[in-house]
Amino acid sequence: MAGEKKIKDKRLNNILNELLRPVFYLILGVICIVFDQKFLDISGYVLGIGMILAGLIFVIIYLTREAIDNINRNEMLLGMGSIALGIILLLRVDLFTSELFPVILAGMVILSGAAKLQLMVNMIKLKLAGWLPTLFVALLNIAIGVVLVIAPEFISEVLIIVIGGGLVFSAVSDVVFIIYYDKQLKEKKGNEVSFREIPHVTED
Repeated sequence: MAGEKKIKDKRLNNILNELLRPVFYLILGVICIVFDQKFLDISGYVLGIGMILAGLIFVIIYLTREAIDNINRNEMLLGMGSIALGIILLLRVDLFTSELFPVILAGMVILSGAAKLQLMVNMIKLKLAGWLPTLFVALLNIAIGVVLVIAPEFISEVLIIVIGGGLVFSAVSDVVFIIYYDKQLKEKKGNEVSFREIPHVTED
């Protein structure tokens, strides 16, 4: 009885861990849709200041540690690099917000599609139903991300809002597939198989 409860708790923890990324995507997507360009303008400054503060923390940690403990430690280098990048970002925040950050966000949409492709491969190996819809949504996810990276002229004026929509779509579809696949695995192998154990499952 205790063993069964432990297995169920493990499955629940694995599912919750898998849901962290889509929840982050959902929050970020909603922020993009609601605040649009304001979010883009602020993000560069927030990231730049954050990198400088993180760099200062690394440097302070290195300088306050005993010399013998700093052997083969790179906090000083990481800290100075983070501070330098933060300063560069603040000086060229316009380049970050207009070019780099939208591409990063679009790349996250592509990453969601790639994750679904991996799930599809696992489904085929395990002979689970539903791999074809998974393939379709994965390719759609990737296609949306590629379009957002290219940023054609007809969406350039509302690019951040469209990216936000792509992130929300990625988040919702990720949640649906995570829950669906875990249910499929439970039906196939019972409570002994968790979501994270997919690659290690063998046929009876």
